[in-house]
Amino acid sequence: MAEAGAGIVGLRSGGEDGGSGAGVVAEAYSGVVSDEYCTAVASTYFTDAMSQQQISSLIDASRKQGTWSELKHDGPRHDGSSSQAQSDAATWEELKRSHPYVFVDSPKGLLQLGRVIAEGGQATIHEAKMPWDKKWDTVVKVFKMEGFSLADLQRQWPQATKTPPYSTFFDDIYYRPCKNIELGRVVFGEVLLNCNSIYEATVLKDGRFAFVMKRYWGDLRSLINLKVGNNNSRGPPFSHAKALSIMLEIAKGMKELHDRGVLHRDLKAANVLIDGNPLENGWWWCEVADYESSMQVQGTGFWRAPEVLKELLKLPCDRDEGIWTEKVDIYSYAMTCYEVLTGHIPFFGYVKSDWERVIDGERPHLPDFVEPSLKGLVERCWDVEPHNRPEFNTIAEELKLLHEAEERRNVHHPC
Repeated sequence: MAEAGAGIVGLRSGGEDGGSGAGVVAEAYSGVVSDEYCTAVASTYFTDAMSQQQISSLIDASRKQGTWSELKHDGPRHDGSSSQAQSDAATWEELKRSHPYVFVDSPKGLLQLGRVIAEGGQATIHEAKMPWDKKWDTVVKVFKMEGFSLADLQRQWPQATKTPPYSTFFDDIYYRPCKNIELGRVVFGEVLLNCNSIYEATVLKDGRFAFVMKRYWGDLRSLINLKVGNNNSRGPPFSHAKALSIMLEIAKGMKELHDRGVLHRDLKAANVLIDGNPLENGWWWCEVADYESSMQVQGTGFWRAPEVLKELLKLPCDRDEGIWTEKVDIYSYAMTCYEVLTGHIPFFGYVKSDWERVIDGERPHLPDFVEPSLKGLVERCWDVEPHNRPEFNTIAEELKLLHEAEERRNVHHPC
């Protein structure tokens, strides 16, 4: 789930393989196709000045014109019977027992849900606040759950399969070495420095499951669209130094996930959130988002690696799940870098019948203003051979050096 910030209103045009437009809505739709359905959650915060009718109209439009992620569902559909409610209740009690600082009962009357500010096939996004909050500084992602059990949803949550070098859990205000971290913990139970904040998971008084999350200014794709619109598509959306900084922050966030053995599976600018206000002269930075329910996600359009596209051309029963490795995320990262550097959607205008061109090695064009060392790094990341793509540790190290060199140039030769 990517959430766009107040003031960025509009929808993204295009079909399942991408699109562009002013403002952005990485919106959701859910329609069963064989053993798969498509899902993505709308990514727009709406301004306070908008009416509910305007919000509903944009949500309805974005349902038809969003950038979709694909998500595979292998389990049976559930009918919402009393037996299913009992099963969900038992699952919830077990989640609270196994992750007591992540899954908590919502205190009665304290969490106040406001308007629906975005909606998707999987969930609705409400602005929210606690009694002591003056502003709607929190959002609640409320899962619809029709036809799905809590256990179905649980299977989508990534769990740590590797021990990272450091960690902070919600029950610990200090950073600590991960000497005895229990593998199998849900990753969104940690405070990750370069990934979006999820405060807690809870069951609302009406029985719906929800994530309580920090509210961000918006997503990176929204900001790119705004920048491109403001400069009339003349030149890149960011300065070279800022582009390097953005790419480095995303790489650090992805390294945090990979250090825990977690794949994102749907990295793109629309799934990167912005903390701080980029429209002011203050400091702002990027955090990787939409990893909290990623286990069955199958990516988005042409952000997907060629090995993924190749498998998706096969019948579901013939697909090799082994292609989902960290190298898939690194390819998607390269496409995200392309968005940051150029402002463009990867392979805009291409359709599913063009997948073979990507599988055969075609890649977007990086403009001449991208310096050779950075261009070489991006090209290594989208190499057709997965084993040739660098790891995020290497990517972050190289970007750090490039960013430091750029800052030194700016000090000696300011614009």
